[in-house]
Amino acid sequence: MGARSRIVEFSKRWMAETVTSRFKTLFGEHLLSRKLRWIDIELMSKAYIYNILLNKITS
Repeated sequence: MGARSRIVEFSKRWMAETVTSRFKTLFGEHLLSRKLRWIDIELMSKAYIYNILLNKITS
């Protein structure tokens, strides 16, 4: 693996870690739902809200 590809991979990981950290800061580290179907709905709802907030900040 070359230096450039390592930088690209590190950048991807850095971006993912940043998003995860911001998401957990906003919504907490734990889910309220226990059933798989409701976990899916809860996460999708939080992701939708997160994207709305992100779009408001960047525009």
